[in-house]
Amino acid sequence: MKFRRRHPVSMGWSLLITAFLLGACGGGSDSQGTSGKDDGPVVAQVGEHSITKAYYETRLQRMDRAFLPDTLDMAGKLKFLDFIINKELMALKAQEMGLADQPDIIRTLKMIEDNLVYSRATERISEDRIEASDAEIQQFYENKKTQVLCKHILVATEPEADEVHKKLGEGADFDQLVQQYTTVPAADAGGESIPLSQRAVFGWVEFGVTQPWVEKAVFAGELNVPLEPLRTAYGWHIFMPIERQAKRQPPFDEQRDVIARQISLRKKRVIVEKYYKGILDDHGFNLEETSVDLIYKMLPEDLSPADRPDATTEIKPVIPFSIADRTRLLFRLDGKKYSIGDFSDEYDDASWFQRPKRNFGSQGIYYWIRNGWLKPLQMEQAYAEGVNNDEDVVEEVTRRREQMMVNYLHNNLISSQVPEFTEEQMKEFYENHLDVYIDKEKRIFNLIYHPRERVVRRAYKIIQEGADFIETAINFSDNATEPHHVQTAAFARDDTDFEGIAEVGFSLDLKEMSEPFKTKDGWVLMQYFMGIPEKPLEFASIREFILRDLKNEWGENRLNELLEEWKQQYKVEIFNAVLADIEVRRDDVFVPGTSRSGAE
Repeated sequence: MKFRRRHPVSMGWSLLITAFLLGACGGGSDSQGTSGKDDGPVVAQVGEHSITKAYYETRLQRMDRAFLPDTLDMAGKLKFLDFIINKELMALKAQEMGLADQPDIIRTLKMIEDNLVYSRATERISEDRIEASDAEIQQFYENKKTQVLCKHILVATEPEADEVHKKLGEGADFDQLVQQYTTVPAADAGGESIPLSQRAVFGWVEFGVTQPWVEKAVFAGELNVPLEPLRTAYGWHIFMPIERQAKRQPPFDEQRDVIARQISLRKKRVIVEKYYKGILDDHGFNLEETSVDLIYKMLPEDLSPADRPDATTEIKPVIPFSIADRTRLLFRLDGKKYSIGDFSDEYDDASWFQRPKRNFGSQGIYYWIRNGWLKPLQMEQAYAEGVNNDEDVVEEVTRRREQMMVNYLHNNLISSQVPEFTEEQMKEFYENHLDVYIDKEKRIFNLIYHPRERVVRRAYKIIQEGADFIETAINFSDNATEPHHVQTAAFARDDTDFEGIAEVGFSLDLKEMSEPFKTKDGWVLMQYFMGIPEKPLEFASIREFILRDLKNEWGENRLNELLEEWKQQYKVEIFNAVLADIEVRRDDVFVPGTSRSGAE
């Protein structure tokens, strides 16, 4: 249900601080924060916490417009500073209450830190090493101008691939070996046989679309000559290029940035895989490929999330490996042997969403093994390298700790203390806020829409010459035979579903017609047909919203009382000269003394 919204400046501190901590300030962590470090001029001191000018400016730049004062004059800057100060007060009080020592906070923060360290470690090793050169971009673009049509034979294991390749070298017919060996299904779900030609043809290989090692071999290969076996996530392929063809490309300037990003991603992938391999080699990791192939063959068919099995009734082991298969070696790590049975046990304990899927091929099983058994090794190395001390990791962990502590503080001191309200109190609150509980004015419009401007202007001219708007709209609209076919639903001025026409529509008088105007979907001509005036919403229809708002208001009042107490407890000092010098780098909010003004 939509009410008339209160002005953003009147939003309570709970909402503002929650928005602040949850990221309404935009992505990324701050380069400076509130600390004892020398980060430049200090705009305010809260206890031992210094709010620096740099920190204030960063937060101001990132904050969502909806949570900013209307005008960033000195009063507006003070209002935003008060917001930051209150966040600091809550964090200090939470620290004093020992909330940082809560077991679930410690456990969650450790998980957050581990994930940040894990990601940051791979960023570290690839920094300054993945930028694409002009020559690389140009060569990539030239390569995209050609595509290669390939046949292929797909088998599950390397020995099978070697056997097929040997027979091809001895002169065996490619298509006959497709019939004999390929694992691409020979029949669809309906039982009809798929023609041999469809099972043999891999399709057009386009540069930049498939794995680099596949495209490198395919583009370098001779036509009608089988290539050496290549592994992908789906098994072992013996490709045979059979045709080369030019492929039209958009202009280079349109492709340049996309290609540069693609090259960078490819470079990073190579660097990261080499990094992982180095760690695995250090720990003596050795994977038995034949065991991986066996696991892949035994994986159950993929299901949609809606059809996933019930974990409480699922029969385990889920994958029916034989006793002999369960004892087969899967990999070695740090001198210890791990079997298919170990894999099966981990698979059974994992949720359906976590388990490897057939759609990702045998490579998906490898990544699952690596993430499950080998991630701790990478974490160990990352911590040994001091990745956890990187500034952006420390900043993000600090921000998340503050977020959790403030949430705990709010729950302990406010949310859990909200009283039960009587029906009389709710009705009194409703009567005092009738300006909020309003069903906004809505309007209905007759509409002529067409993708081409000349068609709409022709309709406009016909109506100006005396034709009826609705009759003209029906004549110019496909599948329209009744007046309601060319009318909009009733909508309010701020209804986002009609934002392309609302501004024009609400500027019209009753029965007035607009001039033709362009929207992102086409050209429009509209006539104001009927208005529905705003009216108070009935108490009974919005009782649950009234109760919610009443509780929120009580919470905001209680928080404001506590904040005033904490301002007395922790010395707060504001340096107005530094605040006045704050730079506002936004163009969506009014700044006195500049020509910039923002959209409300």
